[in-house]
Amino acid sequence: MRVRRKAVVALLLLGMLVLVVGCARQAEEPTIEPKIAPPLIGEAGVLRVGVDLEYPPFAGRDADVEAGIDIEVASAIASKLGLELRTIQVTPAEAAAALADGKVDVVMSVPLTEEVAGEVNIAGVYMMDGPAFFVRSEDAPEQEISDAEESQAATPSAEATPSADVAQIVSPYAFSNKRIGARQGSPSYWALYYDLGEGAVTAYPTIREALQALSAGEIDVVAGSAVVSAYVARDFEGVAFAGQYGSPKALGVAVSPENTDLAAEIRGVLDELTQGGVIEMIRSTWAGTLPRLVLP
Repeated sequence: MRVRRKAVVALLLLGMLVLVVGCARQAEEPTIEPKIAPPLIGEAGVLRVGVDLEYPPFAGRDADVEAGIDIEVASAIASKLGLELRTIQVTPAEAAAALADGKVDVVMSVPLTEEVAGEVNIAGVYMMDGPAFFVRSEDAPEQEISDAEESQAATPSAEATPSADVAQIVSPYAFSNKRIGARQGSPSYWALYYDLGEGAVTAYPTIREALQALSAGEIDVVAGSAVVSAYVARDFEGVAFAGQYGSPKALGVAVSPENTDLAAEIRGVLDELTQGGVIEMIRSTWAGTLPRLVLP
């Protein structure tokens, strides 16, 4: 009799365990009905996203794991739409061709410029990036916010949050008597070349090497992509953001010009992610306390 009772109890416990495990799996793997389908996207249940996996911190691969700003934003978009994310190697320069060929549904980090206006449809902007200056922490100026910048900061945008600091625009002539470094051939390098003249900037193979030289006291200033430099600078103690250099570019999600319905869906999701603070959280994860760049 006791054996029979033990058997019954064991069966009941086993049944409860199966029930609990089943409920846990249901809680961990909620089924979200896809909100969009072909022909808005090329494959049912999947959002095919073009990213440049060779441009960290926007996107990169480490030990077969993809990560970065664009990966996280794309993942958040796909999740909101109830779709599986599939990333495909596409650079922003290849966006128009990849979209026209139907290789991808969207492409990340495409700059909002006149050159791309007729080739793709920027569904929404989620990031600003452009040249910026970095110095050793003891030389970093205090960031001051002008009335114009305060007004712009108060204007809703794809990157703004109430807590985001606003970058101060700094003239390159403020560093004309300093030792300046930049990555060879980068937009920052050529901007300094034209602003300050030949010989005013020391070229380095990578922005990492330039920031390493700054940290070691071999140079006084580094000019480079604000987001990329802020990401790399976290590896060097005593390096700080010193100001925005010129006008940044808005980076957005590009879709085919004809796919206006998909553009509207993406725009709505980006607005939701922005208002919910998700975009700023992703930016902070990769760029730290980098102030929000502004248009002059």
